[in-house]
Formats: sequence, structure tokens, C-alpha cells
Amino acid sequence: MHRRTTAHSISTKYLRHAIATALCVVLLVALQAENSPALSAALAPASEEQREQRFQELSSRLDLTEDQEPQVRSILADDRETRLSLLRENGVDLEAGDKPSMFTMMGMRSDMMAINEQTRGELSTILSDDQMDTYDTIASERRAQMRASMGF
Repeated sequence: MHRRTTAHSISTKYLRHAIATALCVVLLVALQAENSPALSAALAPASEEQREQRFQELSSRLDLTEDQEPQVRSILADDRETRLSLLRENGVDLEAGDKPSMFTMMGMRSDMMAINEQTRGELSTILSDDQMDTYDTIASERRAQMRASMGF
């Protein structure tokens, strides 16, 4: 009788896992369909003018010195290229108008987080502690804006 109870609890466990997985897939597909326009807008390639405007805002908020500005600009340009390369490796070319699926974005999450950490580490060698605090605040604000634009 003990074996039957154990087998029953194992099969129930797997059944619950399968149901939970299926519900997650259904939810993700629904989110992808619902948020595709917002996701596309959030990930749309920025024009050179838009990137420059964002950099000038960042430079102003961080109060970058003349020496810091080209270094930060270079680090952020490398960050952008690394992200675009990662997207291309995953079959998404934003500059060609491709739209990444929610599954693709979830699959790249750890890589994107690693890029964030690498960029932050490079910036921390150039920026003061106060500037890094401000940078973290700005990054947090931008993440919140992106989430809001995607309906999260």
C-alpha cells in the first residue's frame, strides 16, 4: 500500500508540474500576442539623433567631465553593439525590423543581465560613487519605462 501511495504522489507531482508548465506557456503566448506592438516600440532601433539626445541627457544628469564623456560614450556604444549582436545571434535583427518573441527575450535574459553587469563594471572604473548611484537610478527609471510601455 505504501508503494501505491508513493507512486500516486509522484504521478500527482508530475501532473501538477505539467499543468503549471502548460499554463505558463499559454500565458506567455498571450502576453506575446498582446504586447507585440509595445515590445516592438520599446526595442525599436533609435536613430542617431535619438541616441545622441539620450546621451546628452545622461551626460547632464551624471555631470560628466570632458575626460569622462568620450569614455562613457565608448562603453555605451560597445554595450549597444553587444546587445544587437546577441539579438542577431538569436535570430532577431532589430535594424531590419524583426520583433523578438517573448520566448527569445526570456532565453536571452541571463546574457542581457551579464551585459548589464559588464557595462556597469566598466563604468564604475570611470565614474565616481555618486555618479554610479545616479547611473543606477537612471537605469532603473529606464527599465520601469520599458516595462510600462510593454504593459507590465
